[in-house]
Amino acid sequence: MGFRKNLIRFFRGIGKDRYAKKEDYVYDTTQEWFDRHLNAVLLGEKSEVIRGTVLDIGCNHGLAALHLARRGDRVVGVDLNRAALRRAISLRGDLPRGRPGKALFVNAMLQALPLRGNAFDAVLLFDVLEHIYPDDYERIFSEIHRVVKPGGVLLIVTPQGRHYDDHAHVAYFHASEDVTAIVSMHGFTVE
Repeated sequence: MGFRKNLIRFFRGIGKDRYAKKEDYVYDTTQEWFDRHLNAVLLGEKSEVIRGTVLDIGCNHGLAALHLARRGDRVVGVDLNRAALRRAISLRGDLPRGRPGKALFVNAMLQALPLRGNAFDAVLLFDVLEHIYPDDYERIFSEIHRVVKPGGVLLIVTPQGRHYDDHAHVAYFHASEDVTAIVSMHGFTVE
């Protein structure tokens, strides 16, 4: 293989290994469980702004995306974990036919989303921010800015503090101001 191809492979793989090694799990929960979860309640409470075309970043098994698709939204779930995406795709078969909602699942790194710019009304980061290395915030939030429509919404849910040991968590937030500072620093307005 030529030097150029190796160099391209190297740069495409930057950052992937450190995430791939720790994000190798698939949640073993059901849609019924998610529909009673706090995140589903939040989606219901925020249904006026979390609607339309929605991007679910770090979707894992896709239950939030499928929840939104069932209510009629068009959702793209993105994750780097192929096994989790296979589970999401298998669960997608349960979507009712003849409804406007759709769910598509994409394998990608968050730092380089293979999606059109200005394509999403809302972006979800449900239990994802604590998995992101702080030195990747700039690239990831730049990508979110690129894909969300002007006036679009970013909804972040993350655990407060260190409630449990999780090999995949690399950042901990002890107050909502911690998250507000990060999001504001990267150009988002916090309401």
